[in-house]
Amino acid sequence: MRDEQFRLRCTTLMFNKAITDAMFSVVIADMAKKLVETIPDIKADFQTQIEMFPKLYDINDTVTYPSAVDPEYDDKVGKWMSQKQKKRGCAKFMTQLYVRGMVAQSSMKGSLELVIRDLEELVRKPKTESSEETTTSLVDFLFECSKVLPATSTELRDLIRNSGSEILKIPRAETTSLCMRSRFMLEDIVKCVQ
Repeated sequence: MRDEQFRLRCTTLMFNKAITDAMFSVVIADMAKKLVETIPDIKADFQTQIEMFPKLYDINDTVTYPSAVDPEYDDKVGKWMSQKQKKRGCAKFMTQLYVRGMVAQSSMKGSLELVIRDLEELVRKPKTESSEETTTSLVDFLFECSKVLPATSTELRDLIRNSGSEILKIPRAETTSLCMRSRFMLEDIVKCVQ
């Protein structure tokens, strides 16, 4: 409580662990909730980390799976996996913090709106490795959120359901960047938040 720098290092470490190893996100969210009872500033630390969400989900900075003949294949696969895990982990951890009242609904809604806006734009773009990879990560984000959002979060659930339904209404010929895996997942998401 007395050392702000130490507290910030600890919350940054917790946040990084939760988003890089998503299997720990529930445990770390529970631990954070308990720590906030004693050290209320921890809630603001996590809120600050969550506000950096647009940087992590920047659609112009997507790592794609490299060609097997690329001389830096191993390094690029590592970067690709790392980015994929962080994005999924961020979605899962942010939702876990939201469910525990540690992330404001406005932040959660803002993140969902950003993802949905980007997804609506990307699915209509011509298919490239980057557009398909980014679309998949955005759908993964919605999937992770939809699994955890409680039934009482009607505004957020309605946002996901309505926008997902609208995207699915677009003819397949016009959504070349939405691969079949993502389309099926989006259908599951819409069913999950009804």
